[in-house]
Order: sequence, then C-alpha cells, then structure tokens
Amino acid sequence: MPPTPVKPVAGAPGSAETEPDGMRLTFGSGSANLNPASLDALTALAKTLATEPTRRISLLAYAAGSEDDRSTSRRVALARALTVRAVLVNEGVATTRIYPRAIGLPPHGDASTPDRLDLIASGTVPAGPEQAQFGAVPPSSPAKATP
Repeated sequence: MPPTPVKPVAGAPGSAETEPDGMRLTFGSGSANLNPASLDALTALAKTLATEPTRRISLLAYAAGSEDDRSTSRRVALARALTVRAVLVNEGVATTRIYPRAIGLPPHGDASTPDRLDLIASGTVPAGPEQAQFGAVPPSSPAKATP
C-alpha cells in the first residue's frame, strides 16, 4: 500500500536546491513540512528517478537540536526522511531503492544548515532492472516473451 500523499504547506520555510547527484532540501526548525516550491522540485526529481530503476537513493536527514537531547533531533530527521520517501514512492520509485538515514544532529564542524535532508542518487541497486521495481519490467524495456 503506498504512503499517504504529501500535501504542501503554504508558508512553510525551506528550499530545494538541485545538486549534481541529487537534491538538498531545507526545512523549518522542528518541521518536516514541505512548501509548494520544494514539493514541486522534489516531485520532478522523483519522476526522473522513477525512470532510472537501478539508481540507489540515499536520504540523509538532519535536524538542529541539543547535545543533551539527541532523540528529538533524530525523530525530526526521521519525519523528514519519511516525508521525502513518501513523495518518491508515490511518484513510482521502488521502496527497495530508497535508503533513509535519520542522522539527527549534524557532525561537529558541519557548516551547512542543520535542518536539511540530502538526497543522493548514485550507484546501483544490487539487482538487474527487471527486479529493481518489484519484479516489473521497466516501461522503457521491451517485455520478454514467454516460450
């Protein structure tokens, strides 16, 4: 069963920046909400990734927080990863290709915004294209005739 569709939240802080190997999404503090522009950019990328059934997609989710309460930042990071995963799955990306990681607090010395998710599409899944989408033959591949 596919995840519940993600709805944009007007006025939600954040942005989507295309990177050479994916995308960086930023969020408001303590939130996993996507504004309409961020959701549109993520949806467009998801549609492209759905046509590349052997690409592996890592979701590295971070959240600002306190060293004394690491669990809160991990929960916020997990919510962000699950939101992005839902968009990808609803656009046709197989769950077997998505690797979410709720990191929480960024590592010391990381100068990037802590409220972010880095989507990295690289490498390949350990299966041929015919198995990468739950055994379905990708639309761009001709179906094999059964003898």
